[in-house]
Order: sequence, then structure tokens, then C-alpha cells
Amino acid sequence: MKGHRPQDQAVLQRRAAGHLVQGDVFTFEKPVIPIKTGGRSYGFLSQRIQEQGLTLPDLRLTEARYVEPYILVALWSDDSSYAQVVGPCAAACLGVASELGLEELAWPVGGRDRSQHLWRAQGSLEEKAELLQAKGLHVPDWVFVHDRDIA
Repeated sequence: MKGHRPQDQAVLQRRAAGHLVQGDVFTFEKPVIPIKTGGRSYGFLSQRIQEQGLTLPDLRLTEARYVEPYILVALWSDDSSYAQVVGPCAAACLGVASELGLEELAWPVGGRDRSQHLWRAQGSLEEKAELLQAKGLHVPDWVFVHDRDIA
């Protein structure tokens, strides 16, 4: 999502808002859970699944993988920037969701500062959806799930 003009960002942010839902990401089928590289947890969601006994895989930054019953994505490293990796991570997750035949990808949204970058995820998801469609592959819809009202 490099080089987008501010007006493009605003359009993508408005489109992303149309995918924003309030709820618990764990109520969705095969939700996305962000982790750190090196098989490390990052934040409440990944800590919660570790408490359930799931071992986190060692993923490369922006790599996504299905580990029953979650789509795990390496959204963080020791020196990564959320703004730089959120788009590629979202696209990677949509690819996994497509392979799984999911109807909907559930992407968790952190605090208000993270919701300001939804345009980056939205743009990458739209681009990935176009690529999947061009290849004749299944294209899941997506929702951005937040546990409180951020609209």
C-alpha cells in the first residue's frame, strides 16, 4: 500500500469502516491471531491461546499459517512497524482463508491507534481479493473485529 494519496487513504478507511464489527474475535470461525516472530506471543489474544495449550509456530514476519482452530500471523518482530506490516499480514491471512474455504476472515483490531491503519489492511485485502478472483479461487469476505465501539 505504498504511495497512496491522502484522499485514497480516506476512501479506503471509509470502506474499511463498512467491515468493522464489534464483538469477540473468538466467536468467529478460525479467527486471525497476531503473534510475534520466533513463536512468541504478543498481546492478549496470543497469550489466551497459549493458555489453552497451543504452541505458537516460528513464522517469518508477515507469514500466515492455519493452526487449528486459528489463522496465526506474524504481525510483530522486535523491530517491525505496525503501519508497514499490517497490509501484507492481512493479505497473507486472506490467502489462508481462501485455501480453507472460509466465508469470512475475522481480523482483530487493537486500540484506536490501530483502527487508524485499517485503510492499509483494507487496501491490501482488496488487492489480494482481486488476485484470488483473477486466478479463479475462492474469495472470502472479511470483517475487522473490535471488542468495543471505535467508530
